[in-house]
Amino acid sequence: MRITQPVRPRDMWPPKHLAILLAACLMVALVAIPTYRFSDRNYREDEINTLHAAKVLSVSGVVQWMAYEGFHPALWRVTATSWADAFGDAEPVARYLSTLLSILAFALVYRLGADLFDDQVGLIAVLLVGALPFYQFFGHELRPYPALAAAVAGMQLAFLRWLRHQNFRYALLFVVFGIAGIHIHYFAVYALLALAITLIVLVRWDRGVYARAAGLFVAIGLSFLPWTLAIAHGALVTNEGGINYSLSSDLHGLAILTSNLQGIPLFILTGSMIPVGLIYPCLAAGNGRAEAIFRADPEWRRWYVIVAPAAMLVLAFAANVFVRNLTPRNMMILLPSLAVAGAFQLRAFRWQARLVPVTLIRLMGLFVFHPYSPNIPYRQTVAFIAETIQDGDRIVTNINHHGAGATALTYALVDWLPEKLTKEDVFHVVEPGIRATFAVAPDPLPAGHIVQDDDPNTLAAFATFLGSAERVFLIRYYGPPLYTFTPLTEPFLAVLDDRYVPVRETVLDTSHPESVERSTYTVVEYRLASAALPDIPDSEP
Repeated sequence: MRITQPVRPRDMWPPKHLAILLAACLMVALVAIPTYRFSDRNYREDEINTLHAAKVLSVSGVVQWMAYEGFHPALWRVTATSWADAFGDAEPVARYLSTLLSILAFALVYRLGADLFDDQVGLIAVLLVGALPFYQFFGHELRPYPALAAAVAGMQLAFLRWLRHQNFRYALLFVVFGIAGIHIHYFAVYALLALAITLIVLVRWDRGVYARAAGLFVAIGLSFLPWTLAIAHGALVTNEGGINYSLSSDLHGLAILTSNLQGIPLFILTGSMIPVGLIYPCLAAGNGRAEAIFRADPEWRRWYVIVAPAAMLVLAFAANVFVRNLTPRNMMILLPSLAVAGAFQLRAFRWQARLVPVTLIRLMGLFVFHPYSPNIPYRQTVAFIAETIQDGDRIVTNINHHGAGATALTYALVDWLPEKLTKEDVFHVVEPGIRATFAVAPDPLPAGHIVQDDDPNTLAAFATFLGSAERVFLIRYYGPPLYTFTPLTEPFLAVLDDRYVPVRETVLDTSHPESVERSTYTVVEYRLASAALPDIPDSEP
């Protein structure tokens, strides 16, 4: 009689399957928690521009807008506007696109770590990225950064597999990820060039391998050729000299970048390259398979995730010297490699020593939700105005910190107020020293409604704009860089005070939680002097 052994749980669930299941649960948790915690945050200017573009522009119109702006390729905006057109602009539904892309990014990071080392490295790498406050903040917004992280991780994974297998499937996958990356965000070009440098550093000379690799890079580069004219126009004309809030290409800029990433770059770059390889040589060899195509075999795995981000960093800082475009969030391209390198470092220790840093990382991901920048209080402003606004009312803005802020605010008012409002119902008073960016808006505002002087003709146009409106809402900003309601607005206020009286006001604080600088918006409702007076009953004869 044959006796069968009972099936044990470990036999039903092989370690490989358990690791994948755990990774899937971890990815869902790491996107669900920040989605919930940040659900009450206002949209950013870029998000509102995207949502408004979905209402007023076709797909070809979005491409033309991005080409004129010349600041980013069009693929991300086309994808985001198509998503908003299909699902609407309600929060947080519009941001669910970034949630899905974050899951894709985490899956690719996990696979990259598992391919290079093992499943435990992949799991820890996902935890490092997903629990990082920097990623949680910028990854939840309807902006291109989660897509950029996914594309860069996909490029690195596909290129790694192509190097090891040399087949058409992985060549095509690398080309697809490369084309998607550089058409999502131009910083993906640095990631692509870094992989070319990685090839030269790590792969032994073989004419066939190098020629085929060059063909792949050329194919990706040719796809970007039609967009180079738009990028050149943006760099030389639309955004001449770059952006005024970019990091500097020096140690101070590097310190700011490191601070934004919570010190992870220095932790990994100084910790994983040499000490781990010396103390744990068996782990430095990864899974121990010999692959003669690589130099320093089998320790090339450790260098694959170090050379790439180091090259990206150098390339980005070097290009920033000529065109200022370096911001911490653009350096999202570093995270996939750094996460895998950091996970490998943690994996090198026994589980007891690994438990402390992993626990701290988990706690950071659960409880540290750091807002990296304050948002304009769009929802609160719209809610205040919506209480009393009627057809024919007017809105005046004095937003002196960012030209695009006034544009996005106009879109929010036009799209969200219950009363029908048009761009012609909003008038903008802007300080002459403020660099306005109205020209690159997806739906340009009327030129005559944007003034930067107070000459008699302008004041006359302002009076004509007010007309016989019963209500006028004044929206003003106080904070950097001016810290004052500028004298420019005084003549316009005089016109208002001559015919209207203030009846309601709200002050909305947008100061950064960790900053001593005050930043507020005030919204004041004015009514015609006669309409603001209480009704007086007829006197008795």
